[in-house]
Amino acid sequence: MLPSKLTFQSCSCGTLLLLLAAGALFAGETVQLSPVAIYNDGRVLPPTHENPADLAISPDGRFVFASLNTTVATLYAYSRDKETGKLELRAKLSEPTVIAPRILGISPDSSIAFVTGAANLPFLFAVNGQAGALTEHQRIQNLKNGVVGVQDIQAACVSPDGKSLYLAGHRPKSLVCFRMDPATRTATFEECLQSAKAGQAEPGTSIVLTKPIKEARRVDGIGAIHTIACSPDGNHVLVASNSAGKALTVFARDRENGRLVQVQTLEDPQPVTNNVLSLSAIAFHPAGTHVVVSNRIGGISLLQRDSETGELTFVEAYVDEGMLLEPRPKVHMTEGLRSSTDVVWTRDGRAVFVASAGDNAIVCFRFDQEANCLKPIGRIRPENGIEGLWEVHKLAISPDCRFLYAGSRYSTVAAFEIKVTKD
Repeated sequence: MLPSKLTFQSCSCGTLLLLLAAGALFAGETVQLSPVAIYNDGRVLPPTHENPADLAISPDGRFVFASLNTTVATLYAYSRDKETGKLELRAKLSEPTVIAPRILGISPDSSIAFVTGAANLPFLFAVNGQAGALTEHQRIQNLKNGVVGVQDIQAACVSPDGKSLYLAGHRPKSLVCFRMDPATRTATFEECLQSAKAGQAEPGTSIVLTKPIKEARRVDGIGAIHTIACSPDGNHVLVASNSAGKALTVFARDRENGRLVQVQTLEDPQPVTNNVLSLSAIAFHPAGTHVVVSNRIGGISLLQRDSETGELTFVEAYVDEGMLLEPRPKVHMTEGLRSSTDVVWTRDGRAVFVASAGDNAIVCFRFDQEANCLKPIGRIRPENGIEGLWEVHKLAISPDCRFLYAGSRYSTVAAFEIKVTKD
């Protein structure tokens, strides 16, 4: 259950107040999530597509990119008003340039957008700094220029220094590293890592789904990778796999060439996933001290990170109410976490927002650094008069922590203003 002293107040303007009589989000403060606007082109398809709305905000805060399943699957580029949080459509990317484009991320300098399409092959697009328009900059193709393992790309991340690009191949169970040239902003293949179990039959069957890649370096701890993330200091990469041997694996990163060395693997039934499979998102605390991971069944886990070794230590977990069949140490229940699809920290590291597709909700947690724990302080959902949250899938926070953007399976981007006021 949510804390008993939490109350919801709906205002005439549709603002939702999250009030906690004791232990507010920040001591002596009240948080408001105030709807700013909802964006789509009005041609919404039923939410039966495999790829829901993906969302990314450029690190400079100037643009929001959203992959929406409208009549023709399209990547929308919006300019962002930094004062009001409102978006203005500036450009579209769709077929024939890229069929069913999905935004995977933005480079640290906001100049390159990483995109994949219907064939799940990666593209690098240059971002027009004035208009937000996307121009094809590089197309990465498997088995060309020495590239291997680039198939069925589901996730990407770039190191904070912009020197390394990592692409996750879902079906081949591969993690591919590229060196990024800061002058030309192009990617050059460096190495491919592949699951040590590639070529083996899937558990309980005689079916071999993954063919070994001859040029790849075999490693334990990775399977069909769903999401990857680089630590804020650039020293480590986390990989979440969702196939047999589901795991969260830590790799140490060579800052010169981007190559990876396995450090640690946390596998089920360790408490990182609460015995619940299908990790969906990884989020580093801005200072790199902690990591929050979410899973698609419903829940999040907080882990503490050793900044030197990168190793993770389980702290606690929250699961959706009713999922915990028997008491477990450091595992709590709260409402609104069914099918947790994304998690983001505020840039100051004082709060965490979780997207819940199953509950059509956004859940907010306060991070108590001294007590080393998360505390749920509330959730917003359509019953509270808030629109644009049906099957919410992705979240993005503006660099100044003033605005939260949510992408849903109903081809919608909803913008909220985060207001923190003194009591």
